[in-house]
Amino acid sequence: NSQPARAYGTPLAMSTTEHDEADRQWESDKSPLYGLKVRDVVPYHKATADVVTVSEAALVDALLKTLATHRILSVPVVAADDAAKVLGVVDVLDCALTLVGQLTGEAKSVDDAAMQSKFLATTVGDVLAVARSFRTDTNPLLRAPVVAEDDAATKLVNLMWGGYHRCAVLAADRSRVASYVSQSDVVRFAANHAEVVLGEQLGANTPLSELGIGAATPNMVEATTKDTAYDVLVKCVQQQVSAVPVVDADSGALVASFSASELRALGTSIELGDLSLPVLAFLERHAPASATFVFPSATPGVAKHRVPATVRPSASLELALYKMVALRVHRLWLVADDAPDASGKPIGVVSQTDLMKVMLLGGPSPSAGGAKASS
Repeated sequence: NSQPARAYGTPLAMSTTEHDEADRQWESDKSPLYGLKVRDVVPYHKATADVVTVSEAALVDALLKTLATHRILSVPVVAADDAAKVLGVVDVLDCALTLVGQLTGEAKSVDDAAMQSKFLATTVGDVLAVARSFRTDTNPLLRAPVVAEDDAATKLVNLMWGGYHRCAVLAADRSRVASYVSQSDVVRFAANHAEVVLGEQLGANTPLSELGIGAATPNMVEATTKDTAYDVLVKCVQQQVSAVPVVDADSGALVASFSASELRALGTSIELGDLSLPVLAFLERHAPASATFVFPSATPGVAKHRVPATVRPSASLELALYKMVALRVHRLWLVADDAPDASGKPIGVVSQTDLMKVMLLGGPSPSAGGAKASS
């Protein structure tokens, strides 16, 4: 199998064979999205709002402020001399790539004030170049995360399966950026139109394990409660993933989730030096809501129990969709069916990128059945 085992979060490139198969689905009725256009999945509030973009000449400091102000994780980058020319999309993880690269290159600590200033003064164009240098794909499609309003929705989902979490949407005449669309928008559309997107081909009650996205991930990357936030960030960068589960250093139980979304306020409310804090302290200070979700506790005298969002391999596709939408998360950590509770040891993840593949190619597939039999 040419797909990397760590294909979760922001994945490495899919294989050429997989992309060729995906390309054929654009005009094929095999995809549950057949017949839909990009404009069909763009939320109304985005289709009618001013588009947020950044210039390639802008500095990281301004980029991070833009992400924090608009509560977004990525943004289209436009040419300095032509605001209608989209050069690509940068996200928080691209900023992390740049930061870690600069610190590693000069053997400096994240507490170093000069390095902090250097990072914030980096241009967005340079961040985009760093991000591209880390991508391993050769498919030209993945170098330009841009679609037009009248393109097939499957073209958009193919891009997102390739690892892009957000795409710029051009007007039908290709003269301007009309809006943008994210993986979250597509998942929300799927949840709201399950009868169309899921249909008979997928089946709302199909278990995730039968779709090939509810399987354990070999050698899964995780962080422990002994790691600093910067340690975890380096793991994300090295493994090219946008999130990792945080487990108790002693029991291995899932206690939190660390993702790129926690970093969008870097340089604003989050000082870079805060990354030297233990990961749980960092999350409690800067992302208490996104680190865990609050449920009633079964323990006498304890009103609430905080756990990350999880799902089991036997759960239905529809449940995974609705859970992502309701909890406003980009991934659900996978725990074994026989785990005593949701805070069991994480064995994998179901990400929005995984759902893009299912929506594009349909399912279940013969390969999914094989994976289930061998587990």
